[in-house]
Amino acid sequence: MYLSGGALALRSLLTVIGGVWRWTTGSSTPSLNGFLGLLLFAWIPLTIASYFVMGDLWRRLLSGERRTASEHPANAELTRADLKRLPASLDLVGTSARDRDAAKAIADPVLRKIVEALPRWRPTQTRYEAQYQAALARFLRRHLRGHDIEEQFPLEGLDQNARTRRRRVDIVIDRTIAIEIKPRIDRSADIHRTVGQVREYSEMWGTRGPVLLLVCETAANFEASFAARSLANREGGRGAAMVIAAGIRV
Repeated sequence: MYLSGGALALRSLLTVIGGVWRWTTGSSTPSLNGFLGLLLFAWIPLTIASYFVMGDLWRRLLSGERRTASEHPANAELTRADLKRLPASLDLVGTSARDRDAAKAIADPVLRKIVEALPRWRPTQTRYEAQYQAALARFLRRHLRGHDIEEQFPLEGLDQNARTRRRRVDIVIDRTIAIEIKPRIDRSADIHRTVGQVREYSEMWGTRGPVLLLVCETAANFEASFAARSLANREGGRGAAMVIAAGIRV
């Protein structure tokens, strides 16, 4: 059965090649020019296809994005319940015992892994948000193997005038936990703009899970700062579901 199927496939392939040969050369007689034309005709699309297929395969293998049957994605209901129990902001750069022990109170295993791993994240300081995003994505892929880590995830919703609005959040884990990254927030204008941005993202993200605001460069006593208190204000749905300081102490 396998031999007859293979012979049929080979016969079909030869028929296609013969048709392409006649189309490229205008003749059924073999020639060097016809052979080169056929080779070029087949090589270009195969090269393009292999580039995308192999590139995606290697990216998934190296980043550990393949999920096994024993691994589970983040749970939206658990993460929302976790955020109600946790403080509105966490400083994972400092040495606060409360913040170090926060992971023990987290029921969702994926959110717990994130909070446990972030104190070890030490990116190279940079002025560019995109570089922090890439560094965090690589870090999470190493520590959350088997989970989907997506960058620049598209959001879509309607504004108050029923017009479509489209945004992109920096990192999404298992289509449940959204992370928006800010390198540094010092000025009052930055605070108000970030509060509005994350509030909008939270509304667009809806019931899928929490939106975490991660600030990469923070000073000592970040949690007591005006920026942290403003960003972590949950009253009326304002601000982020949780503000996390992680990365670099400045």
